[in-house]
Amino acid sequence: TGEISSRETRGRDPDGWELSDLNHVYGVQVPSLEEPGVEELWLPCGFHGDQVNAETSSSYARIVNLQSKEVRLGPRLPIAGGACSALGLELGGPGTPKQICVFGGTNGTHNHGKFLQHCHCYDRVAKEWVVLPSLPYGLDHSNAVLLPAGT
Repeated sequence: TGEISSRETRGRDPDGWELSDLNHVYGVQVPSLEEPGVEELWLPCGFHGDQVNAETSSSYARIVNLQSKEVRLGPRLPIAGGACSALGLELGGPGTPKQICVFGGTNGTHNHGKFLQHCHCYDRVAKEWVVLPSLPYGLDHSNAVLLPAGT
């Protein structure tokens, strides 16, 4: 077994939610573009609050520095949502920085929310969201897997 450490996160997003208040997330681990040699965990969706069916969809991503364990505010999401799936994809070609791609999720609470069909990727170099074609139907709590061509 190894040592486990954590760090208290302070700060709020522009909507007033604490940076540490996020659940039903999907994480994407990528190398930092700002700090060479450091890995980051992007949380591109989630809910605020700890009461089931009374949660609020997040409008902002969170980014966890896996070395320092500090959480910082990520970009504003194109649509608020929690319970999405996500992948880091090299959409610019092999060897390019991975974009943070988000698929589906739920906008609203679990009992009254809308399952999302949206797909979008955050280009970490251009610092902008790219919209992809929509899913055929909304997904909630799904998983995403990239399969090699021909499988």
